[in-house]
Amino acid sequence: MISVFVVTYNEERVLPYFVRWYRERFPGCTTCVCDNESTDSTLAIAMDKGCLVHTFRTNKTFDDAWNIHIKNTIWRGASTDWVLCCDADEFLDIDEEALTREEKAGTTVVRTTGYDMVNMVDGFDYTSVHKGVRDDNYDKSLLFDRRHVTAINHEYGAHQSHPTGHVRYNVAAYVLRHYRYMDVEYAVARTKELGARLSNNNRALGLGLHYLDSEAAVREKFAQMRKDARLLP
Repeated sequence: MISVFVVTYNEERVLPYFVRWYRERFPGCTTCVCDNESTDSTLAIAMDKGCLVHTFRTNKTFDDAWNIHIKNTIWRGASTDWVLCCDADEFLDIDEEALTREEKAGTTVVRTTGYDMVNMVDGFDYTSVHKGVRDDNYDKSLLFDRRHVTAINHEYGAHQSHPTGHVRYNVAAYVLRHYRYMDVEYAVARTKELGARLSNNNRALGLGLHYLDSEAAVREKFAQMRKDARLLP
C-alpha cells in the first residue's frame, strides 16, 4: 500500500478521475487531499470518496513557497512505506505489481517520463485521452520510499527535486501523464482564475507567469498542442 498526497485548488473536474486512477492501481491506498481554499465542490468530492482532508490557507493566493513546503513535508506523517506527492492533474502510470518489482530491485525513488496529455475534442472524459506531447518538465520524482528517503527537497514549481538519504532510481522510467489540455474554454477560464490568485512572491520570482497569458495566447497554445499531440509510446 502507498499513501497518495494531492495538492488541490478547485479541482472538481479531475478529482474523481484522480482518485479512481490511483485506487485502481493501488487498492486500499490512502488518499489525502491537501486543499488550498477551494471554492468549488473539491472538498465535498474528497469527503464523499473517503479521502483524508488537510487544508492550508495562503490568504487566497497561489504561492509556490507554500506548495513546495506542503510537498516536502506532508508525507512525513504517513504510515505506509511508499508515498506519492503530486497535483490533481498528474497521473503516474504504475501499479502495485510494478512497484513491488521496483522495491525488490532496490529502487527507492521512481523515475518518470512526462507527457502533456491533450484532449482532441473539448470535454472532461479523462479516460478517453490517449495523445500527448513529451514534456521533460514533468520528469518528476513523485513516488518514493520514505524508509530510505530522508528529504525530497523540491525546488520552486516542484518540477525538480534533490532527494537525500539512500537514493536509488529505477532503470526504466514510468509514464507520468499531465492533464492540462482538456477543454479550450475551461483552459481560458482556469488561466484567468489562477492568474488572479498569483502571489506577490510568485510574481517577484517569475514563477507561474504562464497564468498571466492572454486569452488569445491560451487558445493559440491549445491549438498547437493538438497539432503536436501523438499517441503515447
